[in-house]
Amino acid sequence: MAVARAALEADGVKVVTAPGYYDALVRAVGDLRAKGQRDPLTVEQHATCPRHVAWVEYDPETRSAAPVYGCSDYKASGHQRWTDPNTPAATANVLPEEERAERRQVRENNAAWRSAETVRREWLPTLAARRTPPKGAAEFIARAVAFHGALLQDAATKGHGLAAQMLGHKQSMGGGQYIAGMLDKASTPAPR
Repeated sequence: MAVARAALEADGVKVVTAPGYYDALVRAVGDLRAKGQRDPLTVEQHATCPRHVAWVEYDPETRSAAPVYGCSDYKASGHQRWTDPNTPAATANVLPEEERAERRQVRENNAAWRSAETVRREWLPTLAARRTPPKGAAEFIARAVAFHGALLQDAATKGHGLAAQMLGHKQSMGGGQYIAGMLDKASTPAPR
């Protein structure tokens, strides 16, 4: 370790002790990036930083010591860790146009889905109030029971609150009982 330390000092690199777990400012160069960039800093790029330092780490497997280059105060130097988000302006400059277009499409689709959900929720009570079920309703219900039992179980655990609300239940509790009461009053259509 003394040889590696001496070599670093001979190269004019300030040698420090390895940062501890709670040392928030000292980071290895490979863990940093320049603001607005995606690629990690290289030792060559960081060598001109006024806070360029190194420490020596011993590897017991290879029984050798190797230098680790770092920054003594990455925040003051204007660097970012990989976990730090880029600024919006920097991100816009870094993302390719097709990725920005894809994100824009996702935002638009999410807005359309929320809008359509309102329309669907207003339409469902009208559907439920019909005297005769729509064609294929029995098959749809059978498939829902057969293939989506987990979703039905989740709804049952929550007392079928959303379904009860759509069917006119005004209370926050008792959705399952409300639906059961409606089923008791319902008549089964004659087979065709």
